[in-house]
Amino acid sequence: MAMFERFASVYDELNVNQPPEEAAGFVLSHMGTQKGQLVDLACGTGKISAILAKKGYSVVGMDISEDMLNQAYSNCAAAGARVTFIKGDLRRFRLPHKMDCAVCICDGFNYLLSVKELNEGIENVRNNLKSGAKFIFDLSTCAKYERFLTKSTYTLDSDDSFLAWNSDYNTKTRLCVMSLTCFERVGNAYERFDEIHSQRAHTYNEVKEACEGKFRITGVYDGYTDKPADSESLRCVYVTEAI
Repeated sequence: MAMFERFASVYDELNVNQPPEEAAGFVLSHMGTQKGQLVDLACGTGKISAILAKKGYSVVGMDISEDMLNQAYSNCAAAGARVTFIKGDLRRFRLPHKMDCAVCICDGFNYLLSVKELNEGIENVRNNLKSGAKFIFDLSTCAKYERFLTKSTYTLDSDDSFLAWNSDYNTKTRLCVMSLTCFERVGNAYERFDEIHSQRAHTYNEVKEACEGKFRITGVYDGYTDKPADSESLRCVYVTEAI
């Protein structure tokens, strides 16, 4: 099974992400007062897209998973938020016109599995933005993978689903392979499905080199806080501006 197919239906229920309000609040505080056209890259189930749309942005949500996009459409409709959704790959998407700003929340760029793919993704985002556009994105760090995802197992459960999450992180390649087994209630029974997810921990220097000539990094933060990131940060949030 491809990534984020059946898993899309239980993603929000199992709360595998940080609260969307926290990330959206950070984005809003760093975007400034001027609203415009914003692309939410790797938008997932659309929770961030909905919040930003209701704050006045004209939002396009993009994701590589059709199932995630279907879930995002439902979430935004339920929230009364008008968002346009498109299917696309971070490395190759093309928008009809350049956007005023962009965000990529919750590990989207960690799914780019090499320096080459990271460079392609950063360059492609730049090609779809106006000069001076803000671009805010996050990355799970080496510290996070080493501390929590090296040969580890987690379980998450709710009233209607149960997830077993096994991960194995290689400190040399900085690649993490995660095997997900989920049981979802369907009527009076449970159906099992499995997915494999792969991510890579990109270093600050790799991100800096990828941004060179494309984005100016104006801040790197410890998660969605005002604290500067350091070697112990589990998630780095990059605030950048298109050159």
